[in-house]
Parts: sequence; structure tokens; C-alpha cells
Amino acid sequence: MPYNKENSGVLFPNDQQGNKNRPAYKGKLNVSGVDYRISAWERKSKAGGQFWSIAVEPKQQAVDRQGDTRVGQPDDEIPFAPEWR
Repeated sequence: MPYNKENSGVLFPNDQQGNKNRPAYKGKLNVSGVDYRISAWERKSKAGGQFWSIAVEPKQQAVDRQGDTRVGQPDDEIPFAPEWR
């Protein structure tokens, strides 16, 4: 039986490279068939308790934010397409 990743996710330790602002964990999450990227930071409350701060963004939005200008833009014309007469 194939693995069903719907409505589940995974987090992996992230190399913070000496920058405490980078997430401690990064991973993937799938909710109702939609893929997301998830990041988690270990934090301490003012009272000294430990908690996790989590950010989730749609996978497509994460790709767009990384500078792939081709994503989500329609092709207005195909330069190599022959003209049909």
C-alpha cells in the first residue's frame, strides 16, 4: 500500500549557521492535498517557559519568494511556435 502523505507533515533539524533568527526546524506539511513549508523556532516565554513558534506558508508562495519569476506567470506567446495559415 502506498504511503499517504495527506494531512501529515515532517520537521527536520535546520543548520542555523550561527544565526539564531533562522528556524531550528524546517519541513513539509500537507493539509487536504495542499503542500506547505513549515518552520519552527524554539522560544522562551517571559515567565521562562519553553514553547515553539511555528510559521506555515504555501509551498508555491515559498518558491515565488525565492525569486523564481517564471512561477505563476502565463506565457503570452511562444517564440518558436509556427504561424498557422
